[in-house]
Formats: sequence, structure tokens, C-alpha cells
Amino acid sequence: KKIYIKQLITVCILLFMGEVYGQFGGGDPIDVAPKWYRDYDGDGWGNTNDIQESYTRPNGYVDKKGDCNDQNSSIFPKNYYVDSDGDGFGRGAAYLLCNPGSGYATRGGDCNDNDASLHPNTRWYADSDGDGYGDNNNVYTGCT
Repeated sequence: KKIYIKQLITVCILLFMGEVYGQFGGGDPIDVAPKWYRDYDGDGWGNTNDIQESYTRPNGYVDKKGDCNDQNSSIFPKNYYVDSDGDGFGRGAAYLLCNPGSGYATRGGDCNDNDASLHPNTRWYADSDGDGYGDNNNVYTGCT
């Protein structure tokens, strides 16, 4: 009788621990199908309000969510860079945004984001003869 009660208690503890472990991150992995987002306008970005879970991509659905306007294929999230000097070029990390407004640019690589005259399209004219004026036939475009 003692052995039976001891075994019963052990089984109950193991079952309880297995249940707790399974609910809080352990145990068998839960098999969940990937989410797909309806892309009404065909721009490759889906509507976050129209989701299907499936192991295969349903027709008209994509794996990228967050379309800015799913009725217009030309409006979708784009990479934007912070553009502090307003020259059309930003610097640093790109942020995936929908029409962020002023203070952002879709082009990165700014030479100096505190000086609007310095950017990758800045034209530099060589002053070959030392007269203080650049030569229109000797032009470099870039940061330096």
C-alpha cells in the first residue's frame, strides 16, 4: 500500500510538472502554420487585417505585412533615412515607414547631414590653374 501511494504521488507530480512545463515554454513545440496577409493591390505588401494561417501561400496572400494603402500598388512601406539638413539624403539606419513626412529622405549616404551643400550629388570642380575658379571640364561628383 505504501509503494502504491508513493507511485501515485510521483505520477501526479510528473503529470503536473509536465503540464506546467508545457504551458510555460517547455514541452513539445506547438506546430503553428505561418501567417499570410492579403495583398489586394499586388504590391507585395499585405493587409494586417486580412490574415490566413497556412503551410502553403494562399493565392493573393504574401508574407510581408503592413501595406500603407492596400488599394494603391504605388503606396507601400519604403526605407526612409533621417534627413536633418533637408538635402534629400539621409544618414544612418533606414526605417521602414509609410509616408513619414518632412525630416526623412528615401536616399541614404549623406556626406554630412548637418550641411545641405554636402551630399553624394555635390559637384566639385578642379581648379587646375589656381585662379580660384573651377574647371567645368574637370568635375567630380561625390562627398569629397
